[in-house]
Amino acid sequence: MKRRLLIAWIFLQLYMSTLSKMDAMTLRGIHLLFVLSLSGLFFIDHKKLSYLFAGLSVSALGAFIYLYPQLSLTGGRLDPVHLYLGLAIILLLLLMAFKVSRELAYICLFFLSYLWWGQWVPGILGHGGFSLYRLCDHMVWGSQGIFGLGAGVSMSYIFLFVIYGALLKESGFIQMIYQLSHKFLDRSQGACAKMAILASGLLGMMNGSAVANVATTGTLTIPLMKKSGYSSEYAAAVESAASTGGQFCPPIMGAVGFVMAEYLSIPYSQVMVAGALPAALYYASLFIQVHYEAKKTGIRGDIARKDFDPWDLLPLLSILCLIVLMVKGYTPIYSVLWAILVLVVTMQVHPRRNFRGKELFDGLEEGGRMALKISLSCILIGLLIGSVTLSGFGVNFGHLVLSKLARNSLILGGIFVMVLSVILGMGVPGVAAYIIVASVAVPVLLELGAPALAAHMFCLYYAVLSNITPPVAISCYMASSLAGSNPWKTGLLAIKIGLVGFILPFLFLLNPILLGLGSWGEVFLPAASGVLGTFALSVSLSGFFKTNLSKLERGCLFIAGLGLMVPGQGSDLLGLGLGALIYVKQMRRWKVEKA
Repeated sequence: MKRRLLIAWIFLQLYMSTLSKMDAMTLRGIHLLFVLSLSGLFFIDHKKLSYLFAGLSVSALGAFIYLYPQLSLTGGRLDPVHLYLGLAIILLLLLMAFKVSRELAYICLFFLSYLWWGQWVPGILGHGGFSLYRLCDHMVWGSQGIFGLGAGVSMSYIFLFVIYGALLKESGFIQMIYQLSHKFLDRSQGACAKMAILASGLLGMMNGSAVANVATTGTLTIPLMKKSGYSSEYAAAVESAASTGGQFCPPIMGAVGFVMAEYLSIPYSQVMVAGALPAALYYASLFIQVHYEAKKTGIRGDIARKDFDPWDLLPLLSILCLIVLMVKGYTPIYSVLWAILVLVVTMQVHPRRNFRGKELFDGLEEGGRMALKISLSCILIGLLIGSVTLSGFGVNFGHLVLSKLARNSLILGGIFVMVLSVILGMGVPGVAAYIIVASVAVPVLLELGAPALAAHMFCLYYAVLSNITPPVAISCYMASSLAGSNPWKTGLLAIKIGLVGFILPFLFLLNPILLGLGSWGEVFLPAASGVLGTFALSVSLSGFFKTNLSKLERGCLFIAGLGLMVPGQGSDLLGLGLGALIYVKQMRRWKVEKA
């Protein structure tokens, strides 16, 4: 019964996202009704309690859908029934949050409670206090709370792309990556780790959850990396870093890019172009590090031999369809619907996959379960955003950072925003983490003079990278459980492997041209310098080039990499000089050792 209800909801949601003419609040109310009630059925273990919770959710949200049009026609004045109903909806949402995302539930509770105890906070971060009437009016019956931006993007973009990612996985996407990796990487050292990066990055940009991506691809890639010779910690760290990076990797960006485009009121194609170079540098760094780690430890090309089967490449047609439509300027919803249709139709001719029956419905069920969790997280963010806007915390926090801490320095402001972004993003799915951080931290960077696109991309990177940042490195914990490794060591290794991702946001904050904000001629030199800097930095982190690098050589290469990545001719010349010096020393030592 639960499975049938879930699949029925998926088809209803597809209709509401594309063809329905209902007003936004009614659509979001229906969306939350199904998300809460189905979450109760799937995530509450006790059968009677799950049915009770589902019944209460249907009753409360059904009453909201019925009463809202009448309330909007009477000027929005709340009666006691509206007040009690609003409190009930908030309570049900928080109860389910503790079953699905405990960390996010605590963050929302903190901000909600701030509306009460904030009246005793001295200074700029205090406020006058808010009644339950104001709370319900703003959070439930207004458009800036739980039925705001988070619910809107959850109902449209995120839902569709999560379903598409699940269907893609069920269609044999990982096998397709295996085939391509075997074809092009088999002779390369560390081939299994490179396959893991490729598979995790591609699937990670589809499904919107780094943890789910680790759980999906890690079951295949981590054992292969361990078998080829990588340590358990290193294999888990590579999987964590690669899966996390998919959240800011175009063309899909884990559906976060669509939210960013909504925030900025710009075409998604512009967000996609802006994210291309930084994501390319991040994944280039991962490839370089696993390559030289393999050379250092003597790991050879090691993907198991398998006959090439062209049928396994069928999912590629769907991905190409999606990319082509989005590049041509069609809306993400239109593009992903066609991609799903192409995937389902083309898979009908696959000789070994029953995509008309079990596999299709298994994919829908898995996508529906994941969509419930991510949608619930996005709707919960409405409580946080509502608290920030109602109390003025965002504006006051920005003023505090600007006047007391940053002192009009973009670098200092960026450091404080980085720390805040990592803290607020811990344990939260990528889309939800970005929405949290953007609501609080982006205004600070804008006041310091950062371009809007650079400010949003800055917050996105650190919100997403919190998945591999101890102590709440949730992606690392998942990968560590699959690899049987030490979670703390895995988290520290993941930071080392993904270090370029922590550096890049400051680079495009200082030099927005790296986000494609300029002509091709203006972008070329910073891009070329960034590529060389990424290479030097990655080699330094791996500790090996032609031979093992000494500590002094690693330090010089690290400085060279930073110099090349930081904008400015002087720093570029310093980086090139240091890099050339280490290259000459390495070549001489290598020739001696070879002789």
